[in-house]
Amino acid sequence: MSASPPQSTTAVASVGEEPLLMGASFGRAPVIPRRTSVGLYELERLGVEPARLLGSTASPAAADGPPGNEGPFAAAVGAMVAATLIPPLFDASAEAPVALVVGGGLVAWAVDALAFNSAGSNALAGLSIDAARVVAHEAGHFLVAYLLGVRVERVAMTAEAAKAAGMPAIGVDVAIGVRTDLWTLSAVACAGMAGEWAGYGRAEGGRQDLVDLGGRLRRAGIRGGKGGEVKGYTRWGLLQAVTLLDQQREAFEELRVALAAGADVAECIAAVERRVNWALLEGQAPAAV
Repeated sequence: MSASPPQSTTAVASVGEEPLLMGASFGRAPVIPRRTSVGLYELERLGVEPARLLGSTASPAAADGPPGNEGPFAAAVGAMVAATLIPPLFDASAEAPVALVVGGGLVAWAVDALAFNSAGSNALAGLSIDAARVVAHEAGHFLVAYLLGVRVERVAMTAEAAKAAGMPAIGVDVAIGVRTDLWTLSAVACAGMAGEWAGYGRAEGGRQDLVDLGGRLRRAGIRGGKGGEVKGYTRWGLLQAVTLLDQQREAFEELRVALAAGADVAECIAAVERRVNWALLEGQAPAAV
């Protein structure tokens, strides 16, 4: 059962020049044992099918680490295109226009992957994104970050709102900093995929979250590749996020409604506090109003 709205707050964040009060459940989530030896069976026990998270080969549970290193493959494709498709352009044959279109497209993709970290490909993919799925994804990030004690500073679910808030894209802006421990970072990064899983039983977004997480972990000295610990941190983060969203289903659904309606951070916090299940959080619930 969800508790009544709290009378007091536990922390204060600053957004712009206005103080933003954090609710009583901020940072009160129970944390599962931290370890890099999370097995697939632990995710499957919660109903998570690794193959339905970004595809079987790119899933955080199945891969040796977060995906995203397309550079070598893109370079190889670019070289192949240059060697096989460019020569016909200098002939007057009918194949020249075909070579131009196909070769130009592949070269553009290779350059995008090598020089721009697939920003162009991601932008094109974003044109067909389901808005409701985006809300579920961002609600996952918001709720897991909030319950683990990471401040949410800004939210924007439309391009116009993102521009007004000074955000580069729609989404949830969380205060990840140098003091954020790697375990919490992993859970927050995987929470978007967990949100999509909770809402749709399949995660289609989250690739960039994994790329960013992998980069942060490696910069912190965590080994990637076969036998490395990046996969372990990522699996643990997903397990923590899925567990929290499963425990706090009512708060998650309330937050989805609020985000879809264009709520700001304070309104989203209020939505969470209205429906949070205190029986599954650390500490005592606040007194009812």
